[in-house]
Amino acid sequence: MLARFILGDAGTQPRTAAEAGLPLLRDWETTADSGLRHTRGSLGFARDILGDGSVAPDIFIALEDIPEFNFGSDYSPGKLGFPVAGRVVSGMDVVERIAAGPRSGKSYFAFLDGQILSNPVTLTRVARVDR
Repeated sequence: MLARFILGDAGTQPRTAAEAGLPLLRDWETTADSGLRHTRGSLGFARDILGDGSVAPDIFIALEDIPEFNFGSDYSPGKLGFPVAGRVVSGMDVVERIAAGPRSGKSYFAFLDGQILSNPVTLTRVARVDR
């Protein structure tokens, strides 16, 4: 579904994730609520920053600390930041190899140029580990 929004598979450019028909999470914890931060290896969710700011079903793994994505930063609408759902506890070397791959994936949005993998990767296993 995300490809339909970012890549425009439907044929016309949607203005927002909601317009593209993506399921959005409108009630979510900020980093101020959860206490989690965007540090190397954190797993974060995108937001529909062109729409109402709801959480979109797209994840990213931080390759370095990104304090600008935390609550209170001017980087995001309403200074809410982006939610953090967890962190990579092993296999960061695999994440780095994936990230080192070609990034020529297409997008309607100029701010995503050079960020979309040429060959999307499917997560086949995610586990919750209580620490």
